[in-house]
Amino acid sequence: MIRSRRAAPPRAPEFDRLIALDGLRGLAALTVVLAHFTLRWSSEMNGESLYPYGDRFVGFWLPIADLLLFGVNLFFVVSGFVMVKMLARSTGLCDFMLRRIARLWPMLFLCATATTLIINLSGFPLRFETTHYWEVTPFEYLSSIFFIDPAFLGPFFGRPWASWVDGVYWTLWIDVRFYVLVAAVYWIWSGPRQFARAWVCVQLASLGLLMIALFTPLQLPKLLELILQPQYLAWFTVGIAAAYLVDDPDSSEGRWLALSAAGSMLFAALASSTFIPDKDWFDILVLYILVLMPFLLIVMNTPGIMSIFTHPIAVVIGMASYPLYIFHEASGVVVMNLLADAGVPVSLILPLMLALAVTVAMLLHKIFEKSARRVILQIGQPGVVWSERAFPNLRFKREEKTLNNTEVQRALITQADKPAQGKT
Repeated sequence: MIRSRRAAPPRAPEFDRLIALDGLRGLAALTVVLAHFTLRWSSEMNGESLYPYGDRFVGFWLPIADLLLFGVNLFFVVSGFVMVKMLARSTGLCDFMLRRIARLWPMLFLCATATTLIINLSGFPLRFETTHYWEVTPFEYLSSIFFIDPAFLGPFFGRPWASWVDGVYWTLWIDVRFYVLVAAVYWIWSGPRQFARAWVCVQLASLGLLMIALFTPLQLPKLLELILQPQYLAWFTVGIAAAYLVDDPDSSEGRWLALSAAGSMLFAALASSTFIPDKDWFDILVLYILVLMPFLLIVMNTPGIMSIFTHPIAVVIGMASYPLYIFHEASGVVVMNLLADAGVPVSLILPLMLALAVTVAMLLHKIFEKSARRVILQIGQPGVVWSERAFPNLRFKREEKTLNNTEVQRALITQADKPAQGKT
């Protein structure tokens, strides 16, 4: 007897997009790892090569070094898209912040601690002339695990030379400031329409700061620059605009968000051209478009691109993209040198390190990241419930959906067409 199978329900395009964005993050993180293991610490970029295999891979990456320079901004775009969805699911400020802390902090704490121990106990800072500053101080460690740029805090504590435990953490500092800003705006102007209109104003204010920096001798107010991030905010706004246009292609709010992001991107390209040698604003604008292209093709549900980024391998790496991203650069360079000292053939070190970085990231995701997030959410949820009861103003206010005249008429017609209920 043949057992019949019930057909699986078709997946919604929105679900496919989120899966594809995971795959995009995974492949983008893998590209970052490759660049850090072959180009970032070469003699071309660092003054001396820290790789046991020297500069043999530099020729492959150097022609697209500029693309790699801006490629990491793709993470900001995806973050903008995802945060709109998360804000809609969160009950208030405390709930949103708890979700972000549970997602980011446990893995950062573990990876920063492991990286600090690997660097400081290996003696690696004394190995090369350019690695003397690699030794992690207590101040740098504490600043890093709380997402605050040590270079920002350093001058206040007499340590202006302080740096991150791992250089890749610089994007977390930008992300966290975005989370605070987007949550505050959504809290004040809750609901899709009000938030979108408010965010357009925020983006235009950020653009105004950028234009002041470009066209006037005035110094930007440090606090406003810290909050509005004129160099990076447009990347998040691209993701926010995409989220609105995916939900409703005819959304006027989505179009205004897209226009504000596009205008800001144009001026950001102009700003970037002022500190990148031999690059004019048009070259950088083309780089921006190339960086954004995979994301835009995913949100447009392009079949060929979707099949690439929803491939199981891409998705599996994407699920572990956070530990892969924050736990590979400094520790990886140290470990590859230790492998060379142990007699591992130089030709095997790069593939071995890539496999090791991906494997460790997957194990961290499966064994630690998911369980730590679940525990923190369970521990923190009663506090969120209490705080929202004690301070109801911390909750997000939801917009009531109002019907226009056409929708009212359709509702009345539908109601009139319904058969009478009860006995006849």
